[in-house]
Amino acid sequence: MRASLACLWFAVALATLFLNPSDIAKQAVASSVATHSTQRQWEIDAGGKVGFEVASVKQNKADFGSNLSENVSLNAGDDFTRTGGLFRATNIPLHWYIRFAYKLETMEFGEISDELPRWAVIDRYDIEARAAGDPTKDQYRLMMQALLADRFKLAVHFETKQMPVWGLVLDKPGKLGPKLRKHLDSVACPDGPHPPMMVDRVDGGFPQPCGGLFGVQPKVDGHNADGGRNITMAQIANYFSLGEFGAGKPVVDETGLEGNYDFVIEFTRDRNDPNGPTFTDALSDQLGLKLVPRARPLETIVVDHIEMPSAN
Repeated sequence: MRASLACLWFAVALATLFLNPSDIAKQAVASSVATHSTQRQWEIDAGGKVGFEVASVKQNKADFGSNLSENVSLNAGDDFTRTGGLFRATNIPLHWYIRFAYKLETMEFGEISDELPRWAVIDRYDIEARAAGDPTKDQYRLMMQALLADRFKLAVHFETKQMPVWGLVLDKPGKLGPKLRKHLDSVACPDGPHPPMMVDRVDGGFPQPCGGLFGVQPKVDGHNADGGRNITMAQIANYFSLGEFGAGKPVVDETGLEGNYDFVIEFTRDRNDPNGPTFTDALSDQLGLKLVPRARPLETIVVDHIEMPSAN
């Protein structure tokens, strides 16, 4: 049976243990790098800096995945069900909160894991907080930024670097694969926060929830099966930057496909698996896509400072 998506994120975190980072996160400064403000357009649109009225931060030492929960999806997507001012997350790795606070896509998420000291990658925390009114998801992000700065002394900035990437393009012009389709509004999207583990499927094998990327039960034991509904091709490309897919570098959308799509992909990471297919083969046969090498300027996050948390 395929490992859960939550376990996958933990595997990404564990991989950083072999990088031996220092206690204070490193800074990257080079002549080819453009440094700029940490404030992005979505932060301006959300109303600027704001904080929780009250917040509790407690380290959780239970097994990873035990009682893991969140009432706001801690991803870079806009999927969100209003919570009336309550934010609650249990047994979540600290770098997930950082990812959420700064709306980091998959490629940026991997980079910030490389930037952090070991404890900030593997330590898990319960956060329960109250906010005035009924905030949007982006407003919760701004509040999380303030909380991380207060309790963990987190300071970051953004830089633009020229980086090798994969361009995601159509394998054959104008032709989609059988497991990639324009989003169907006729298939209902369930309300409520998205679960962090594997989800059920709808007709066609696509994940039941909309607006995010999820693991689903594979048809062949030992395979990886992932998908999403009502998402952009940019989100799909970014998802393929995740180490599970073996791309090895960021993936950017160059398909030219506008609007929202549904997709599901199943593959094996074992090249000797007779049941196949590899990710590259599945990308072509199931989605009608392929990866081509490119070089692009990409915005990356740099951690200037972080400390173990202060008491509540």
